[in-house]
Amino acid sequence: MRSVLTGLLTMLLSACAQQPMVSVSVDPTSWSMETKIAFSGAQESGSGYARFDYAPGLLSAELSGAFGLGKSRIDCNLSYCDISGKNGENRLWLDQGNLELQDDLLLPINLLPEWLLGNNIDDTQTLGWTLDVSAWQEQRGVRLPQKISLTHTSGNTLKIFVIRWTAQT
Repeated sequence: MRSVLTGLLTMLLSACAQQPMVSVSVDPTSWSMETKIAFSGAQESGSGYARFDYAPGLLSAELSGAFGLGKSRIDCNLSYCDISGKNGENRLWLDQGNLELQDDLLLPINLLPEWLLGNNIDDTQTLGWTLDVSAWQEQRGVRLPQKISLTHTSGNTLKIFVIRWTAQT
């Protein structure tokens, strides 16, 4: 009787065991990501929150400081980014998919969606950027980044902590 109970208990526990995370590249049609962000550089630094929304060829971000102060919105397509915030609205044209953040600091907008998903980590030496994913999370059996750090050779660093990730297919 004891061996039957042990066998039954083993079967029940093994049925409840977690399945290992699948380590695959994520390629949903569109997705949203809510994050905490921190930027540090020689000229300025700060922290806040960001929501990224992606659909093929379109990347949007809503950025806000602590307590929702200082909201900005960025809407990018393959040619330009519209930026609106406390200083009004601006249209910045992309140079080969790159957005000039500061003098000599270009952000490859065309690669950013892949980097936010933790894809193409080996290809991040683009324009002096290095991508590091220091923590991962599981969403419906798929491995996704939770802590992302983008560091530029100029010393500028963008740290992203993913709070919530939603994929639409």
